[in-house]
Amino acid sequence: MELHFLQSERARFGYRIARLNLDSLCEPADAERIVRMCRSSDVEMLILRVPTEEISLVQALEALEFRSMDCLVYYQCPVEDVQSCQAFTVEIREAAGEDATAVAEIARLCFSDYPSHYHADARLDHNKVTEAYMDWAQRSCADREVASCVYLPIVGGTIAGFITLRQNSPTEGEGVLNAVHPGFAGAGIYGQLITRSKQWCRDNGMKKMIISTQISNLKVQRTWSNRGFHLYKSYYTLHRWFI
Repeated sequence: MELHFLQSERARFGYRIARLNLDSLCEPADAERIVRMCRSSDVEMLILRVPTEEISLVQALEALEFRSMDCLVYYQCPVEDVQSCQAFTVEIREAAGEDATAVAEIARLCFSDYPSHYHADARLDHNKVTEAYMDWAQRSCADREVASCVYLPIVGGTIAGFITLRQNSPTEGEGVLNAVHPGFAGAGIYGQLITRSKQWCRDNGMKKMIISTQISNLKVQRTWSNRGFHLYKSYYTLHRWFI
């Protein structure tokens, strides 16, 4: 187990925040070990992801003052057979640096009340959480270290949404952050962004695409299922404060 610290989170929220992702080899006895590790590393708040099948470990963590914040579900889909000549009803183009401000505004509109683990934690400033999503979206347009590619649907010359993509390995791509402007919801734009993203994965030699969301976000999961994705893993997100 290794703790990961993001300086951007400390700068934004003012706390020494660490992240830890566990796998299926963990066990209930690891709960005490995690607490000791955090205390020895001067962690002020831990964001912990635990596979949902490890319910005994989750219960042990809850006994040590960890609190559940969300449940994250992951879907995957093979991309070899996606059609190259897919007909789109909207223009979809790659983002450029000058699109960053418009993309950040869409993130503000769509993620200000998004039920993520950040918003679920009452000790984190609500406005700063929204700012974090805006900054993430904005940097994705300008920095290939943040996102390998960003696609934008264009309706009447207006940016109607975005999806940020990352190549995780030679064989796997991921849809990381995505949203459609509320004013364009219900027009089938999101599904076309997903199809274009699958094409991007295939065109760059990848074999599959993965994507994730909170378990309560049913609408996008239906869209993914209708386009060949299937659920393959899930995690509980827990927070523990040490101050």
